[in-house]
Amino acid sequence: DSELVSLRPENLTSSRYYYYPSCTRVKRCSGCCNTKQLVCEPTANRTILYKVTILEYRPNKKDRFSHRELVPIEEHVRCKCQCRVKAWHCNERQLYNANNCRCECT
Repeated sequence: DSELVSLRPENLTSSRYYYYPSCTRVKRCSGCCNTKQLVCEPTANRTILYKVTILEYRPNKKDRFSHRELVPIEEHVRCKCQCRVKAWHCNERQLYNANNCRCECT
């Protein structure tokens, strides 16, 4: 499926900048798996560079400054139902059981 993704940086707090286009659709993993223990996740990604025009509004000036930038966006290429609980969720007293998608006490 495709997902709507913002082309404006998340950490940009200034409202002086306008990005055009402001968003785009990219392929992202989604959907349902057979059990609650599984989640649809990407097994392969690629980075797509989108060309955006950035307008900067300058107070007390007639003209607007604009330039173009390439914005990297991650697109999912392949998807697979995988364990929702990962090995890194386990603490030092647990072992990860990949067949059952869970941490087990040792």
